[in-house]
Amino acid sequence: MSRSTSVPTRPRRRHGWGIRATGLAAGFAAAAATSACLNFDPFGCQDDSQCDAQAMGLCQPAGYCSYPDLACLETGQRYEENAGDGLGGQCVGPMMSTTTTGPTSDGTDPDAGTLEDTGTTGPDPDSSSDDGPTTGDDCGGGGQACCPGDACDPGLACSEGLCGCVRAIAVGDRHSCAIKLDDSLWCWGDNGLGQLAAEGVDSSAVPVQIPGFGPAAPVDTVHARTHTCVLLGDDTVQCWGDNAGMKVNPTAVPAVVLIPEQVSLGALIGAVGVGGTHSCTTLATGTGACWGANGAGQLTGAEAPGPVGIGGVAPTAIALGETHSCMSDVTGAVFCWGDNAFGQLGIDPVMFPTSNVVQTVPVSPITQMVAGQHHMCARTGSDVVCWGRNTMGQLGIASQVDTFTPTSVTLPPGSGVVSELVAAADQTCAVTATGGVLCWGGNQHGELLLEPDMNGEDGFALEPRAITLGFSVAQLATGVTHTCALTTTGQVLCWGENGQGQIGDGTMTDALEPTPVQLACP
Repeated sequence: MSRSTSVPTRPRRRHGWGIRATGLAAGFAAAAATSACLNFDPFGCQDDSQCDAQAMGLCQPAGYCSYPDLACLETGQRYEENAGDGLGGQCVGPMMSTTTTGPTSDGTDPDAGTLEDTGTTGPDPDSSSDDGPTTGDDCGGGGQACCPGDACDPGLACSEGLCGCVRAIAVGDRHSCAIKLDDSLWCWGDNGLGQLAAEGVDSSAVPVQIPGFGPAAPVDTVHARTHTCVLLGDDTVQCWGDNAGMKVNPTAVPAVVLIPEQVSLGALIGAVGVGGTHSCTTLATGTGACWGANGAGQLTGAEAPGPVGIGGVAPTAIALGETHSCMSDVTGAVFCWGDNAFGQLGIDPVMFPTSNVVQTVPVSPITQMVAGQHHMCARTGSDVVCWGRNTMGQLGIASQVDTFTPTSVTLPPGSGVVSELVAAADQTCAVTATGGVLCWGGNQHGELLLEPDMNGEDGFALEPRAITLGFSVAQLATGVTHTCALTTTGQVLCWGENGQGQIGDGTMTDALEPTPVQLACP
């Protein structure tokens, strides 16, 4: 059996909304506890198929099932409470077992759950393959310690001593997605508008594979709101889901698009952004293009649904709000148009409540920008600046007053350098170079891990607050109701509202602490 010490190094891009201790494994622990309640005698196992597949159970060499728990630092696994030989509830030592099946040549995992077959089944960690790790291995499998030389099984990569399979994440309004290292796409949560590309199912509380993507059609980046778009390795874009205003595809008629459709723009695509009412891309021709609704001029002055060429800008990045659009160029200049009711275009909203003409935002050269529903934030030099709507403190400037002037955000002392910003709805978060997280703005659904009390306190934060997660973050993604993190060890955890299963832990119970997603590797 071969071990892999490297993963594909094709450059990865992230643009647009959504792209990038005890209690950390609440979802898995609950499943393990349920299993234990069903059998009060020590429950032995001989292989993984005898453990709870929905909870990603593994049969350990000691002969008892274990389940993921990030509090177990060596292996990320804890024996079920009813394990014998004094192992019940204990962390698993370095010896572990796992059997998995990889995807087929077209990128579809034949053993992965699909919404069509059960509506709730996720990837099946209990199938086997000659190409994957085999039972009895003590390193190199998903969630296991890396083998000597940082080697992992095919489809996995070593990060900070553990083997993982997730490259990037995105969060929409009420669904979430992850790109695996094999370039396949997995999503979970709300499917009421076709966000999961499946028919006849309202939602899925566990990840399901989106058909058609994988090694033969690699997903480069994913972007989500109530619709989902992916940028593929061949620099084309496909979208599906909510097609109100024809934001999925300007030539698509259905209100809901269930099968991913390629958007024909006549040129290769460099970046993608999705907004509440429209979508945009940058093009290899040095221009931009947008399509969808245009009620506030978010497509400029052209006729909807487009696609509309964006003139006067040579964009390299995109950030879209509910009904406004922003692009930046290689110099770090920012250009915005569309709805300006709260000053999100960087101009006076009294004089210009909307603008179908591209406006230059008076801000120092930026290195990154993000859009919430009606606000903007950007990294400029070592500073973070924000402007636009501020009713929930989403600008992080210790007030609830809107401003159209980009205003510096004061970070807590010792926060370090901000390496990434994310925003959605009425909240903003920053990831630091050391993997720490700061957030400010709305917390109505617990997306900032601030639990509102009966008087509504902690419903928002007017200034950045350090969020204690218990792990280092490689990428953060936030949406209207919840937030997800990809850890530096390759784990995906989510928290916030879970009414449509957007946390991905197999339940629909809200999570007020980081909760592991039931996403099996590879």
